[in-house]
Formats: sequence, C-alpha cells, structure tokens
Amino acid sequence: MTVTPYLNMNGNAEEAMEFYRSVFGGSTEIMRWGEMPPDPKMPVDDAWKDKLMHAALNIGDTMKIYLADSWVDKDTPVGGSVFLHVEFDSEEELRKAFTALSEGGTVNMPVDAMFWGAVYGDLVDKYGFGWGLHYQPPE
Repeated sequence: MTVTPYLNMNGNAEEAMEFYRSVFGGSTEIMRWGEMPPDPKMPVDDAWKDKLMHAALNIGDTMKIYLADSWVDKDTPVGGSVFLHVEFDSEEELRKAFTALSEGGTVNMPVDAMFWGAVYGDLVDKYGFGWGLHYQPPE
C-alpha cells in the first residue's frame, strides 16, 4: 500500500509543481482541464483549460506528489491541516530542501539536532502547505 499526498490548488498548481521539482528534482506527468472530453455536467471555463486537472511529480523511486487546480473557492485556505513529512538520506539534502521550501514561507522550527537524535525542521511553504523535514543519522 502507498499513500500519496494530493495537493489541491486555487489555480497555481503548475507553479507549485515546478517549485517542488526545483527543490526535490524528479519528473512530471500532466493532464490539463482542456484535455477532458466535453461534458455538459462539468463544463470547463476557457480560463481553466490550461490549468492542471491532474499532475504527478515523481521524485526518485519512492516519492510522488499529486497536484491539481480544483476550482476550490478562493476563500478556502490551501494547505490547512496538510503536513508533508519527508525523510532524507543526509543532513545536507535536508538543509538544501529546507532553505528552498522556506523561501516566501514561514519557518515554525529551524533545522536543528533533536532530543531523539535526528536533525529536523518544519515550515509552512509559500503555498500554505506544512513540511516536516527529517534526517536520522546512522547510529
């Protein structure tokens, strides 16, 4: 079984996907609203035809993030209680990602050594999503 986060955005999913790709690397798969067959029950406004109906950011062999522009009300907060936890293979990778993700966001807990022996930091990125970045050095 695999759990994959699905980030619903207010019209800037492609921008967010490219930002996350600049942080983590990876490849993308994109399907736009304009590619959907016409459906009178679900008409697509011309302004949304180039927006992302479904996209996948594939990172390495084990991590994937789905994103979409979902027509959520502009007053609906994006992110909210969503918190993405990422395990890193090195402290250097963690610090690099933390620096990039924190640009334009809010640092809740700067990267530091923790009482449980790990290096950890958390933040809310500029898109409103929480991130916990964790590295557990080998014993």
